[in-house]
Amino acid sequence: MKNWWNETQIRRAVKDGLVTVAEAAGCVIGVAQRGRYGSAHVLFKLYVDPAYRGRGLGSDLVSNVIDRLRPEAERLCVEHFAGNVRAAAFYEREGFFVERVEPHGASPALDVVWRARKL
Repeated sequence: MKNWWNETQIRRAVKDGLVTVAEAAGCVIGVAQRGRYGSAHVLFKLYVDPAYRGRGLGSDLVSNVIDRLRPEAERLCVEHFAGNVRAAAFYEREGFFVERVEPHGASPALDVVWRARKL
């Protein structure tokens, strides 16, 4: 996790134009970060302040990420823990289908679910 949220990594992602931020009243209420995992385009982070959930902000952030991809991009991938049923339902509504599941071993809730959305 240190490498995921460290200042250097976030600063680089912002500088490279990979981060989208949603604001309200001068406060950050949502964030999305895209990147690459091998040849795949990936939505690495998508967070919405709980007070703003259910208002379409997550969908708007996903759309913004897709709009920033190169025109030749054929799909966008995302991963989440199997136990995160809220994320699973959201990504299904957004058109992401399950591509594969990476078993954790100790707990099925910690299995990593990889989803993809055709563009």
